[in-house]
Amino acid sequence: MPVLQPARARNPRGKGTRLREELVAAASRLLESGDPSAVTLRGVAREAGVAAPSVYGHFDDLDDLLRTVVERHLAALRRAVEAAADAADDPVGRLRAAALAYVVWGTSNPGAYAVVFGGRAVRLLTDAETVAFADGDALLDLLGRLVAAVPGAPDVASRTLAAWTGLHGTVSLRTGKPGYPWPPLDAHVDAALAGVLPTGRDA
Repeated sequence: MPVLQPARARNPRGKGTRLREELVAAASRLLESGDPSAVTLRGVAREAGVAAPSVYGHFDDLDDLLRTVVERHLAALRRAVEAAADAADDPVGRLRAAALAYVVWGTSNPGAYAVVFGGRAVRLLTDAETVAFADGDALLDLLGRLVAAVPGAPDVASRTLAAWTGLHGTVSLRTGKPGYPWPPLDAHVDAALAGVLPTGRDA
C-alpha cells in the first residue's frame, strides 16, 4: 500500500513568495539528482508537495522555472566571489581570493555547480529559451576585471578564459575524484591561475 505524503500546509495570505522559493528549491533538487525525466512541472510540483496548477501562479512554463534556478545559483556564486574579492587589498590578492571563493563554492555546492556548468538545466531549456544569463555574464565580467588589474600580458580576454578554465577544472576534478590526493586548496587554485598570476618579484 503506498505511503501517503502529508498534505503541505497552505501558505498564509501574502506568503506566495515562500511557495515560489520552495518551487525553485524543488526544481534544483530534481536537477541535482541527475534524472532529467523527473524535471517536469508536474514533477517539481510533486517534489514541492503542491498541486501542479500551483506552479503556473509563479512561473509561465518549465523554461521560466529552469532559468530562475540557474540564475539563483549563478547569483549565489557571484556574490561569494565578489565578497571575497572586496575583502582583499592588492590586485593579486583580490584575484586569488576571488578564485579561491569560486572553487570553495563549487566544491561545497557540487549539485548546484553541476546544474549550472554541467548543463543539466540548460540542456532542458528549449533552443529558443537558451539565453545568456545576466549573472553568468556579470561573473565573467568580474573575473575579467580582476585579471585585468593584475600586471601581465595585455590579452585580458585570453587570460580571463584561462583563469576560468583552470578554476572550472579544479572544481570538476576535486568533486569528481574526491579520493585523489589533491594538494591543499589554495595551492591548487594558484596552480589553476599559473598562467595569469605574475611570477618572481611581482607575485
